[in-house]
Amino acid sequence: MATLQARTVKGNTYWYIVESRRVDGKPRPIVLAYLGKADDLLEKLQTHSSVAVKSYSHGAIAALLALVAELDLVRLINRCLSSDPSWHPQLRDGLTVGASLVLRTLERICAPCSNRAFADWAKSTSLDYLLPIVSGKLDSQHFWDQMEAVPAESLCLIEEAIVRCLCQRQLITLDTLLLDATNFFTFIDSTNPHSSLAQRGKNKQGRNTLRQVGMLLVVSRREVIPFFHESYQGNKPDSKVFADTIARVIERLGKFLPDAELVTLVFDRGNNSQDNLSAETLSLHYVAALVPSQHADLVQAACGSFETAAQPDWSCYRVRQTLWGRERTIVVYRSQEMYEGQRRGVHQDLEKRLRGLAEWNQRLANPRSKKRSRAEVCRAVEELLRGQFMEGLVKWEVFRKGGNYQICYSRDEVTLQQLDKRLGLRMLMTDRHEWTSEEIIAAYHSQAWVECGFREMKNPYHLGLRPQYHWTDQKIRVHVFTCVLGLLLTSVLYGRARRGGYGPSTYDTFLDRLNGIRLATVLHPGKNGETTIDYQLEDLQPEQLQLVEIFHLQDCHRDRPQIPGVGVYD
Repeated sequence: MATLQARTVKGNTYWYIVESRRVDGKPRPIVLAYLGKADDLLEKLQTHSSVAVKSYSHGAIAALLALVAELDLVRLINRCLSSDPSWHPQLRDGLTVGASLVLRTLERICAPCSNRAFADWAKSTSLDYLLPIVSGKLDSQHFWDQMEAVPAESLCLIEEAIVRCLCQRQLITLDTLLLDATNFFTFIDSTNPHSSLAQRGKNKQGRNTLRQVGMLLVVSRREVIPFFHESYQGNKPDSKVFADTIARVIERLGKFLPDAELVTLVFDRGNNSQDNLSAETLSLHYVAALVPSQHADLVQAACGSFETAAQPDWSCYRVRQTLWGRERTIVVYRSQEMYEGQRRGVHQDLEKRLRGLAEWNQRLANPRSKKRSRAEVCRAVEELLRGQFMEGLVKWEVFRKGGNYQICYSRDEVTLQQLDKRLGLRMLMTDRHEWTSEEIIAAYHSQAWVECGFREMKNPYHLGLRPQYHWTDQKIRVHVFTCVLGLLLTSVLYGRARRGGYGPSTYDTFLDRLNGIRLATVLHPGKNGETTIDYQLEDLQPEQLQLVEIFHLQDCHRDRPQIPGVGVYD
């Protein structure tokens, strides 16, 4: 119960709202709000029937803590950190290691920040009110030490235990899984020898000069809940990562399903190869993509035999044949929307190249410009005409005109027409021979959901993997784990919101609306000069009111979550 207390500082009396809580097993007064001097407080009370002293971001924290308590997540993590059943987790600043990881996960979900800034973020939320902790004590050293206590090899066990809990509660469906890989650039210095994970490679955000860390992620198709993840060296190609980790994915599936070989794995063309799709490597059903330019015979056959699919925007060609030593169903389809976009891009790029050649001719004809050899001009033209779909679209030659070189060029209409037939094409293969073409295409399109997960983890406002501020492999792996755990908890909450009638939106908008549900500390003056303290939600938008009802946030600040490992472990 909260009370008003006065404190004298340098002869002046200041009033606070204070609540007694147990910290490290001992009762401690926790300041919930500062009210100011008595005269200032009296003036506010005399001019208002009630005074809202301070409000806190509440909705996301309350919904997430309720889910953490429901899954018993803190105890689950702590149990995975030791194989000794008599092991008892130690408290640091009132938190076990599992509790610290969970709090750090909540921060990644709501407002990613550095460990040093955690306390400032926590004070802007109702975290201290909902849990018996003092967030001001949780500095960067706290999280550094707690993360240090998590062996990298235990992360797999923790993730497996969480998935088992979700399966028991029927929160995840494992009939179809989506697999993809990405990388995250870092600012780890080139001379820093402490990380073998951070390596230079082709960065998917174009930051090729920076060291990067790779991550493979497998999520369920229906709920987009992470099932498996792996951090790996940033210079490792996707197909190699697939080959090294697919056995572990299959092994984990076998622990949850008696017939794991019936699961369908969906992945993109960057992960496939003849070896990866062999029976020895991949024992699951699959839907994968092929590169059309590497199978010209199939493209040629498809272009003359397209049939209209059930989806009006698709035309597809289907054949069953042996490819890479195994019988596979091949589906080649053309999306009109994709075709129009690629065709528009090709013509824009082609016009840009033609303008560049014209500028080069002007430069070469200028008597004041630098004299260039024929080889230099040829290299410049080849560099200018390099790019996707640009090969062979421009016929050109370099000739001498007077004392200077000039470029004679023209569009190759025949090559352009041939390219036009290949635009908008996607080529898929599968061993799900009984599936319709529409089912195969829909399964492949669901790959966008795992890409959406990556996009959210690159979002600086919610679920962001950056900033990371870690430079050792063990810390990087733990950091990535907390971010994946954040995606998992958010996906569970978002799924419940959708089932409760919440309209479709991005995770970003969903979390913004939850964060916008604020809890206000309100003073109510009594008749005899006594003041009572109350907590209530601020005025809300219709979408937020809907979320309040779905997650039962009306009175959750009164019925606080009971989480073992926070405050006093039991």
